[in-house]
Amino acid sequence: MWLKVEGFKDLLRSWWQGISEVFGNLESNKLAALQQVDYWDQVESERRLSEEEFSRKKEAKEGYAKWVKLEEIHWRQLSRELWLREGDKNTGYFHRMANAHRRRHTMERVKISGAWLSEEHAVWTGLVERLSSVINGRLGVEGRYRGIKSESD
Repeated sequence: MWLKVEGFKDLLRSWWQGISEVFGNLESNKLAALQQVDYWDQVESERRLSEEEFSRKKEAKEGYAKWVKLEEIHWRQLSRELWLREGDKNTGYFHRMANAHRRRHTMERVKISGAWLSEEHAVWTGLVERLSSVINGRLGVEGRYRGIKSESD
């Protein structure tokens, strides 16, 4: 609808050109702002700044910070765009690796005091009983760790 309005395309084109002039020269604008900051730092190292010069130095620092922030936003947006274009190419691999990692680091069952336990409640009960006996000193030093094994041991 808007594309059919007379003059809209020209208006849009001029608007984008204005945007590209400002943001297209992001690096050069940032460099110019940094040179201003360096200039005022150099002047300040040679002599004391007047109030007006001090406010100009402050403005230069704020300008530089603004361009650094805009550059950071630009790169963040660019990385998101790249991810949107290419991110799904790696999703299958990621999920295969995550599932393999989870399987490799999961204990299906635990051997406590000679009995293989796989139920969560039974494992907790077995661990509590085993650790209680260790804490209460009913086992000697040699029996403290012998009774608890994982399936991979």
